[in-house]
Amino acid sequence: MGKVYKIMLVLMILGFIGLIFLEANKPQPLNWSPSYHRNSKIPFGTYILHRELKNHFDVQTLSAPPYEAVNETLEGNYFFINNQLSFDKTELKKMLTWVEKGNTLFLAANHYSQPLLDTLGIEVKTAFNRNSIYSKPLFWLTHKQWATQRYQFERNQNLSYFKIADSLNYPILSEANLIDAEAISMPVYIKIPKGKGQILMHSMPQTLSNYFILSEDNYLYTEKILAYLPATKNLFWDAHYKAEKKTVSSPLYLLFKNKHLKWGYYLLVIGSILYVIFEGKRKQRSIKVIKPHKNQTYAFTQTVAQLFLEEKDYKNIFKKQTEQLYHYIRWDLHIDIPPKKDALFYSKLAIRTAKPEAFVISLFEEIEKINQQNTPSQKSLIALAKKINEFKNS
Repeated sequence: MGKVYKIMLVLMILGFIGLIFLEANKPQPLNWSPSYHRNSKIPFGTYILHRELKNHFDVQTLSAPPYEAVNETLEGNYFFINNQLSFDKTELKKMLTWVEKGNTLFLAANHYSQPLLDTLGIEVKTAFNRNSIYSKPLFWLTHKQWATQRYQFERNQNLSYFKIADSLNYPILSEANLIDAEAISMPVYIKIPKGKGQILMHSMPQTLSNYFILSEDNYLYTEKILAYLPATKNLFWDAHYKAEKKTVSSPLYLLFKNKHLKWGYYLLVIGSILYVIFEGKRKQRSIKVIKPHKNQTYAFTQTVAQLFLEEKDYKNIFKKQTEQLYHYIRWDLHIDIPPKKDALFYSKLAIRTAKPEAFVISLFEEIEKINQQNTPSQKSLIALAKKINEFKNS
């Protein structure tokens, strides 16, 4: 390798390392995806919420779907938060029965499945600011002790709210409107009594996110929302209905999760490729000749046959003979074998094999005769084998 060539190689490697360093230290754009995962620290994650809930409840995470999770021993608060909650009818029926026994179902989502909305007699609508490009929701509690305090969502966000059927009188716990828009109060947090229990529904899960809680005094709003949960010991956190499910799908998951490890991995791979390119030219090794495998099928068949003969398992040999014969009739002669062999079946075989019908009948009579014997003789099997070979050689 010449001197100039070495210098060029070193410069190329140093340049690549510098590029990796700059890329690894580049500021990462903020992830605004609606995760709502309990361990997620992005703006719309619920790391802070989950941590605070553990200070007041015995929090248990349920990864199974509600249909499997809900049972007779489950008692307390069942907590769901996601951008969308899509319960099917069977699952919904089981959950509502569970609520009626004195439990609380907490739901926070922008969108709900139609079976749930129809059952509860509500709709979810979306409001946006028609007078401005900005659409920032403003929230407040309806309780007289808290009604004067306002909590603003500082990011552009359409407002999801509930429309309740006129015949229903659900308590409205929180309302909202859009800043700089028409001052219309829209329900966003409602209580639905069910038997001995209740359903608490919020149409803006963003108010429980890391971003909202850390904005000024908004944590007070979240705190008051959660104050409506019964002070029972148990709270079951749903990990099934999540927009982001953190599952390790590859051994390289942890490697690519960390940007520094990821770029270190890239450096290792590219370095290995460069080594192969430049070192491979200098070293040549003889290529080992690999002989093809011998066809051992015939030897294997001989071995198996010899085992049968040594064991004198004539009944099993007879079974193999008949299985091969029936396979030949079905797949080579294309004739179905009826449960009870009749004259039509024998006639078809005789025509297809060009053998006398009497010969065909005698073959199957011989098979039936041997089949009735508990221990066929070697002599009878040899005679049958000859007859089968004669039958096949048409």
